Amino acid sequence: MNPTNTPYLRSLQMVHFALGMGMTSFLVICFVLHGSGAWESMPELSNIFITFVPIVLVGGIVIGNWLYNKRLEGINQAATVQQKLETYRTAFIIRLALHEGPTLLAIVAYLLTVNQWFLYMVLISLAGFVLLRPSADKIATALSLSDSEVNTHLL
Repeated sequence: MNPTNTPYLRSLQMVHFALGMGMTSFLVICFVLHGSGAWESMPELSNIFITFVPIVLVGGIVIGNWLYNKRLEGINQAATVQQKLETYRTAFIIRLALHEGPTLLAIVAYLLTVNQWFLYMVLISLAGFVLLRPSADKIATALSLSDSEVNTHLL
């Protein structure tokens, strides 16, 4: 069976895709608003956002990764595979949320100021977000699953 067809993996991939598309759609809407002249920028806000946004962006990603790793470290190795997968799902969604929130802030900063630096931050953050896409191999490695557990629950 193809790993992208398992309900567990497919649901994680759909959550990842939906959050990624939400950020991308919001960015496209911002471009349309600026292009149509329907939104007036406020470049004077750049000074406020230029230090705040990178700190929040890096902080969100670092804290998200830290919480993800902490949750995975806390998994009892005697736990069932189902319990491990549920803990992984929670940790993964927290990680995505803490990546998404600051990215949306950077998009708002770009919308308000039309400062290209915020656009670059958004694009780098989106590239990092794409790299977080779940796969059977990533889950198996993170949870130290045996081949038989992977074949039973992920493949």
